[in-house]
Amino acid sequence: CLDDTTNKARDTQNRSFED
Repeated sequence: CLDDTTNKARDTQNRSFED
């Protein structure tokens, strides 16, 4: 699932950015 991968990548980037 490419969408799932992108979603996970976004979630990780979001967390890193927020942190």
